[in-house]
Amino acid sequence: MKQKWFLISLIGVLVLALALPALAEARGDFRSQGDNLQRRYGTSVAAPSKSKAADFAEFNLTDEQKSQIWQLQKENYQLNQELKTQLQLIKFDLRELNLQPVSEETAEQIREKLQEMAQIRQQMRENQNNQINQLLSILTPEQLSQLAGNLGNRGLGFKYGDCPRVW
Repeated sequence: MKQKWFLISLIGVLVLALALPALAEARGDFRSQGDNLQRRYGTSVAAPSKSKAADFAEFNLTDEQKSQIWQLQKENYQLNQELKTQLQLIKFDLRELNLQPVSEETAEQIREKLQEMAQIRQQMRENQNNQINQLLSILTPEQLSQLAGNLGNRGLGFKYGDCPRVW
C-alpha cells in the first residue's frame, strides 16, 4: 500500500514539475527582456528616441568635426574606463573590509575608501562636464541652435537629461 502511494506521489510531482514551467510561460512570467521590449515598443532593441538623445547625423557635421568628436569620445572613454576600474577595486576593498571584525581601525579604513569613491565620482562628473564643453566648442553657432531645439528644455546631461541647460 505504501509503495502505491509513493508511486502516485512521485508521478504527481513529475507531472507538476513538467507542467509548471509551461503554465508560467503561457502567463508570461518568464519573458526575456527582448520579449518585453517587443511587446511594449514593437522592437526587441530599445533605440533612443529623439526626445532623449540628439542625433548628430542631423547637424551636417564636417569631416573635421566628426573626427574631433570621435577623438574626444575616444579619449573620454579611455579615461572613464580607468576611473571605473579604480571604483571597482575600491568596492572590492570595501567588501573585504566588511568581512573583517568591527573595530575603529576598520571603520576608519572604510571611511577612507568611501572618500576615495566620492573623489573618483566627482572626477567622473567633471570629465563629463569637460566633454560637454569641448563638444559644444566644436559645433558652430547654427549647430548649437539646432542642438538646443532638439533638446528642448531638458538640457544636456546625466543619464536622462535631468540637469539644467548648459547654455
